[in-house]
Formats: sequence, C-alpha cells, structure tokens
Amino acid sequence: MATTTSDAIDLLTASGIAVEVKSFTEAEIAGRHARLRTRQTPPSPSAIAAERNDHVVVYVVPRVTESLARLAADDANIAVVATTEGIVWWNRKRYEPEPRQLQASTQRGKTPWARFGLIRALARTRRPRTQRELAVEVGVTQAAISQNLHRLGEHAQKSSEGWFTTDPQTLANLFLTDYPGSGGITQYWYGLDPIIRQAQLASNHDKSVLWSGDAAADLLVPWRTPRMAVVYARTGLRLASDGFAESTSNKATLAVTVPADPTIWPVAAAYGRRRNHDNLIVDPVLCAHDVRQSGGSDSDQAVQRLIRHTVDEWHRGD
Repeated sequence: MATTTSDAIDLLTASGIAVEVKSFTEAEIAGRHARLRTRQTPPSPSAIAAERNDHVVVYVVPRVTESLARLAADDANIAVVATTEGIVWWNRKRYEPEPRQLQASTQRGKTPWARFGLIRALARTRRPRTQRELAVEVGVTQAAISQNLHRLGEHAQKSSEGWFTTDPQTLANLFLTDYPGSGGITQYWYGLDPIIRQAQLASNHDKSVLWSGDAAADLLVPWRTPRMAVVYARTGLRLASDGFAESTSNKATLAVTVPADPTIWPVAAAYGRRRNHDNLIVDPVLCAHDVRQSGGSDSDQAVQRLIRHTVDEWHRGD
C-alpha cells in the first residue's frame, strides 16, 4: 500500500496537532508553515540536508528509521509522519495516537489522469467530438487525448464527425474499477449542521468549490440520507470559524480535498452541472466514485442510481 499525504494529515489530526491545508504540498501545522514530502522510502541524509531551512519539512513515509527519528528529535524543522507505524515526530516530540484504519492507496507510478478524464467526458454525451473538443473538456493536451483514445480500444469509436462511445455504462464502471482517487491531500472535518449545509458552508469560502459524494448525489438523484459531504477545493479551507472541528476520516462529516487530478474542474464544467443556487458539483461518474468511498450499506445502490442517471443523460445528448 502506498503512503499518501492524506494519511499524514489524518494521523497528525489524530495526534491532536492542528493542520490547515494550503495545497497538496504545503500546510500550516500548529501555527508553522510546513512543506510536505511524501516518499515510499525514508530520505537520505544528503536529501534532508539539501532541504534544511527556516521552514518545517514533514517527511511522510511508511516507517521511520532510527536515524530519521534522531534527526526529528534534535531539530524542530524536521518532522516525520510514519503512516504504516502510526508514529508522528513533530517539534522534537513523538506522538503515537490510537491505531486506526488508514485510507491507503495502492496506486503505483504516474496516474493517467487524462485517461480517467476522457472516460468521464465520453460518458457525458453520445454526440461525436473532435480530439480538440475533448482536450478542452478534459483540460489536457490534444496529444494526451489521442494516445488515450487508442488505449481505450473498443470503448471509443470514431465517425466522420469525431469520437464517441456506444456504451457509457461500461465506461462508467471501468472508471469505478480503475480510478485510484483524486490524489492530492484531504482534510477531514466534523460538523453538526445537516450535510448539505456543511457543503454550502465550504462553498461560501470559495465559489470554485465543487461538491461531490453525498452532497452532490442529493442534488442529482436524491435517494439516500447524506452521511458525508465531499468537496474539492483549489486550496485548503478555514472552516473552524463555521463550527467545524478537525477530525479523522472515520468520524468526519465533511472531506475537503485539494486534488492532484487536473481534470476535475474542466470535466465538471463540460457537464455544466449547477444546482441549489448555483453551487457547483462534479460530474456524476466521479460523484459515484466518491459515494462508494463514503460507504454505508446502501452505497452500492446509490452508485447504480448515479450511473443510471449518467446513461440517461448520455441518451439525451447535449
């Protein structure tokens, strides 16, 4: 299982250390600016020496070595979050909160964001589109679209007018099977307001925030009682003033993700989804993925309703 930055934020929060996400590589931790360095192996002494300055560098690794622990114990500008061991070194102190389940990613290598964005774009409408049009919808280069259209094989068909799919349901299910998540960094919050209200409070901080998960599903195909809101933001959100408390993933009612996936906003714009006084929401295929991740005994049924909605919209065309 790959170590992720979101795992580190979860573990820092469980240790009682305040975290304010700035981007998927930077955060304000206990009042100090910190740079986050996620690695699958501990850094070498020379790599650590090269990054030493006035800012804190947080090394997010599966396990902490004795030498790295000694450095963190001696230097307040070196911090360590060992996600597999559940150990945090911060400000020269060691923390080891109670064990809990981490949402660990199994993704290896470079994530094919263009492919996943293209799948969602093709599932949007049966109308054929040129590679240039698809590149705009997905937010990637035309070369990336060309490569991935051929990799999709029979899932992407070509006519004289452009590219299309004849089976949006299969494409959507392919996305649900293969998509590793949006990457980046996720911060979890707990609030007492209704879930839709929590998403609205997040949107109040930045009008470009996109709703997903139960919050978006409730606007697209209301069916189950929302259990957790998921929102995508370009930077971290300061939500404590709105009555939220920092939380761990297993207790959260709101997840704020600053994603690494660059296709989320362009594809959402292509779908053109606005509901509930112009709050922006993600495309229904990504929404289905996030609903599934939120869990619950009825999540699979909710996912199928979202996929059915996607297919119905595809049949209608633009």
